[in-house]
Amino acid sequence: MLGGIRAGRTFVTESPDGPRVILRAGDAIQGAEVAGLTAFAIETEGAGGEGIELLDATGRIACMGIAHDAQTLRFTDLAPRGFLRAQIVADASRPDCIAAARKGLGTTGRTVWEEALAQPILRALSSPIWVG
Repeated sequence: MLGGIRAGRTFVTESPDGPRVILRAGDAIQGAEVAGLTAFAIETEGAGGEGIELLDATGRIACMGIAHDAQTLRFTDLAPRGFLRAQIVADASRPDCIAAARKGLGTTGRTVWEEALAQPILRALSSPIWVG
């Protein structure tokens, strides 16, 4: 387990039972370095109805909806710069996420939180695949 963490084969999710995201490029998995590949696959679990975004050193380069709770999404003809990582963004669950956040806010810091809630809500994000 620690070897996988040291190698960057990790993802961050909102909770222990939150959505999962695994990024692959051929046989390489997040944390690896690849050269010249343009096809990537993202395996998701627990994210039906949400969105997936791919980012590189320049910002967001692709996005797609996630239709099913367990799904593999494929992206081809990408030319990421520096790295590629994936993140699951709340689409279908956004109203519930905002309602839960507002419930916990009370009145303290409300203005700051209202501005934050206008931003995309990330539910999970992968470590990068380094592109050389």
